[in-house]
Amino acid sequence: MITLAFHPVDTWFFRESRPMDSLGGTALGNQFPPSPSTLMGALRTRLGDMIGLDWLQLKNSMTTTPDWWGNADNTGELHLAGPWLQVDDKDYFPAPAHLLQQAQGEGFVRLTPGTPVNCDLGLVRLPSLPSNIKPGVKPLEGHWLDYKSLAHLLAGYDAPAKMKTLTLEDFFEDEYRLGIALDHHSHSALDGQLYQTRHLRPKQGVAVMVTLDGLTPELEQQLRQSLADNPLVRLGGEGRMAEIQVRPASQPFMLKAKQSKKDRLMAIALTDIPITDTTWPLPGFIRHSKEDGNLCWQGELGGEALTLISVATPKVRRQGGWDLLRHQPRPVRSLVPAGSVFFFNQTSFNQQSLHVGSDTAWGYGHLAMGWWNDTLKG
Repeated sequence: MITLAFHPVDTWFFRESRPMDSLGGTALGNQFPPSPSTLMGALRTRLGDMIGLDWLQLKNSMTTTPDWWGNADNTGELHLAGPWLQVDDKDYFPAPAHLLQQAQGEGFVRLTPGTPVNCDLGLVRLPSLPSNIKPGVKPLEGHWLDYKSLAHLLAGYDAPAKMKTLTLEDFFEDEYRLGIALDHHSHSALDGQLYQTRHLRPKQGVAVMVTLDGLTPELEQQLRQSLADNPLVRLGGEGRMAEIQVRPASQPFMLKAKQSKKDRLMAIALTDIPITDTTWPLPGFIRHSKEDGNLCWQGELGGEALTLISVATPKVRRQGGWDLLRHQPRPVRSLVPAGSVFFFNQTSFNQQSLHVGSDTAWGYGHLAMGWWNDTLKG
């Protein structure tokens, strides 16, 4: 396994799923951090160059890729973990959706499953605030926590009042660009085809981190040498440049959460989880009505039967992409965002982290397992 850091060379642009011609006067935004498939695509392109793949022959189906490299639809023997962010060698993860900030800087509060409520889903236990909390709490969507703070929350403890969270403004600054569509036959501008994009200008010391597994020792050494000789790759929309650095072996996703007697199982999504209409809110779990009429979801994680009783999640993300082999857009799909929190009814579980859903080899669906409780833990 090899740990890699993507450093911006200039601005970065990871286009949202909306098409260029659907926005009117609105700038086309960024989806940050970049998706695992974007990062895996950049790495597999570099590996293909390293072993001498002829991309033109591959495009014309005149050659094939090695089994370990995979193809346009699977990653072969390669497995990605991440992404997470790093600033000045300190790791950061999306803030979990059950953590809210109290008004006037009075600290933080956690949501836990409340009493059953009738809503559009049925009779469910929605995430609820403690009864003594003043109005004005705000969700931390778009915020990031350091490794130590996230491990603290996974253990079922309340967030320290002075805990520091970061936002994207702490990592990047917005930089707007104006462009115009071109007629490739006449090499002239097209009338009425102006567009605006929002790039991200990085601040000093920012890196997007991943780990790559599945390479043989010989291929891993060859990749290390290739990146030492030329660390530059194209990444994301408009082929913006990134520099890849090899870092010491790291497994920050292996967060250890110590359990107390009254704790019950919780999972926090560290990366996005692909879903469909039938697999929301968590792939592998089926909607079930208990005898008292309460709604839950039943399924398995890591071979253990579990009952999901509540979910705290930001709004679903939409993700598209470009299929380089077929030269066409990839179908837009829905993702449960990183930071989503799943509350289970079980009081024991033996795994610290696992993957769920589809495309796990690409890096999607990584869950960190922890604990929740109805009592305050300092």
